Amino acid sequence: MQKTTLARRLAAGLAALGLAGLLASCSLFNTSANRGEDGDIVSGGGLDVFSISVGDCFIVPNDDTVSEIAALPCSQAHDAEFTAKFDVSITSFDEYDIRAEAEEYCEAVMYSYVGPNWEEAGFDYSWLSPTEGSWGNGDREVDCFAYTMDVNLTSSVQGMGA
Repeated sequence: MQKTTLARRLAAGLAALGLAGLLASCSLFNTSANRGEDGDIVSGGGLDVFSISVGDCFIVPNDDTVSEIAALPCSQAHDAEFTAKFDVSITSFDEYDIRAEAEEYCEAVMYSYVGPNWEEAGFDYSWLSPTEGSWGNGDREVDCFAYTMDVNLTSSVQGMGA
């Protein structure tokens, strides 16, 4: 099952960050990401989009539709972090309505998770949302994330825009 990503980024931006090779190696998903006892990712690898937790760090996928992401410990080079999860309130699949709810909710979360100066700190936001297929299987969850194209992150984005 897959989710749609509406990340506003280009493959060239990823290559400019020097993360293209890392993404290529993780995109093979020969290994799965592992979590420690505290729930944090302790070793990188593929992570099913339905197993995402707030605080998970990852490489933003270039594909419009994904079933796995390249998840990493936040201490390793990455460009994004999940900041929130919520279920949309609509009752039937409508991409426009999902996008409207996601945009409003995910932007509001940026102020509390990253900080009130998140834009000045070089961050943007996007989300993973249900596809029509996953909606038919009961998926209503939107996963918000903060990302940057300016730097290779090696820590959590939480509080970086304070």
